[in-house]
Amino acid sequence: VANFLSRFIIILEFFLGICFLLDVTWGKRIYTWAAIVLFAFNLYLLFILFNYGDNGNCGCFGKSLIFTPAQAYIKNLVLMALIYFLGLYKSNWDKKYQWTVLILASIIGIGYTFYREPLDIFVINIKDKEVKPYSINLDPLYADSVENKLPFDYKKGKRIVSILSLHCHFCKKAARKMHSMMANNPQLPLFILYGGDKNNLKPFIDETYAQNVPSLYTENEMVLIELAGGSFPTILWVHDGQVIRKSNYFTLQQSEIENWIKK
Repeated sequence: VANFLSRFIIILEFFLGICFLLDVTWGKRIYTWAAIVLFAFNLYLLFILFNYGDNGNCGCFGKSLIFTPAQAYIKNLVLMALIYFLGLYKSNWDKKYQWTVLILASIIGIGYTFYREPLDIFVINIKDKEVKPYSINLDPLYADSVENKLPFDYKKGKRIVSILSLHCHFCKKAARKMHSMMANNPQLPLFILYGGDKNNLKPFIDETYAQNVPSLYTENEMVLIELAGGSFPTILWVHDGQVIRKSNYFTLQQSEIENWIKK
């Protein structure tokens, strides 16, 4: 649902933008729709501000222009004021082409959105892998030379270990999903092992709100490559130091983890 909803919002924004640029008001309904969309965005931004603070990028302009939630909220208020004043203006545009523009704007918006942000079809179709149990080696992360060490004994108990790259788009989705799971159930044995440019660590966590997920950053690329097999994100179900299952961010489900740790 989230995959389709996020793309629907992009299409709707594109559609409204084209209508404003070409002065197609459709009996001023476009102004009303735009105001409602901005109002809904601001409700969401207020939720983010009250629950997570003014951190990270709201994503209004992707990575092209970074806006914090508070800045985005103010920006939306300004846009709502501009929409009100535009509503006072009487358009003299020839209305006979109105439906043509609306249809073309919809087609272009849908086509461009799914071209730039295709659905995760290949990820959706990948099933979790029940693997023949094998041992993983996280001993290098306990070495004396390592500044931050693993905060648990990986050879004891059950744990979901996610191997994420700070440069990976899908890894952000995995981190965001794990954040939601931990918010619902703080007792889940989730853990994230980050790798990549350390300068990207804070922006990554701020954007995904994954501060509530226990994690460790490592510069040991060989450990990451060995664990992930060169594919990110990799999510391992570990029981007493043995990998028994692999998931991707789409198939990882909170209910399955809860049932697993009860066994």
